[in-house]
Amino acid sequence: MRETYTKHLKLMACIAGCDGLAPARPSGSALEFVASDESWQLLENGRPRADQAVFVTTPTQGRRRLTTDQQGRVLLPPDTVGPVFLSAVILTPPTEPGGRFVSEWAALTLDGSVR
Repeated sequence: MRETYTKHLKLMACIAGCDGLAPARPSGSALEFVASDESWQLLENGRPRADQAVFVTTPTQGRRRLTTDQQGRVLLPPDTVGPVFLSAVILTPPTEPGGRFVSEWAALTLDGSVR
């Protein structure tokens, strides 16, 4: 399998304390996670990506699979704490025989204790 891919990465960090998750604006990446009212929204070219697999990985709980709702949103499970890595990938098959698969990756690292 031949593949061309792009990874869009974000890091959410609190410099001087955090009282909770604040809504954020999209950065314009082809695929990205955006903070939205205690949830995360997955956007593809600025539009919600519904019914998309999202993987949540933590050091203590390993990897779990979630699915976005019709607005592209996922909620972290209530027991999620500490460092969290969210990831999603959209894989598009080749348009011609022998062509390359194209994948867009979105990844986000955050502190799951901040809600």
